[in-house]
Amino acid sequence: MQPYKSYCFLGSSGVGKSTIVNRLKGQTALKTSAISDSTNKGRHTTSHRELLLLPNQSIVIDTPGMREIGMTDQSKGLEQTYDEIIDLAHDCKFHDCTHTHEQGCAVTEAVSEGSISEEAYNNYLKLKREQEHFSSTVREKRQKGKAQGKLYKAIQTERRKNKY
Repeated sequence: MQPYKSYCFLGSSGVGKSTIVNRLKGQTALKTSAISDSTNKGRHTTSHRELLLLPNQSIVIDTPGMREIGMTDQSKGLEQTYDEIIDLAHDCKFHDCTHTHEQGCAVTEAVSEGSISEEAYNNYLKLKREQEHFSSTVREKRQKGKAQGKLYKAIQTERRKNKY
């Protein structure tokens, strides 16, 4: 970690974010809990964000655990991270190729040949599924908001008609 740079720890509840920060700090600055005997998992302990200065002058932000982190922004996330896969996708036989099972898929062929690692390919597919899931959720929220807006306008219009 570089001096005068800020870093943020994000992750699920009980995975050890605060424990890592304590180790980096060289002292117990944050409260932590032991692994649960019944579930053999970490426990949710942190309840607020906390900014700490480390001995090397870098800054770290400890955050409470999250239930879900996902990609909601559709703009260029996968394209920038997996540009090699995106470029290969243009060579697929079908324009709507899912890169999972289609004949003539340039991406799966590259994985089979070893020019794209199996790990990178699996991570790409996982992030693509997450992106689709979260974008549909955002899209549904927007559609609901639009529908509520139209209903509100219709009610206001009806009220104005009844006044006169």
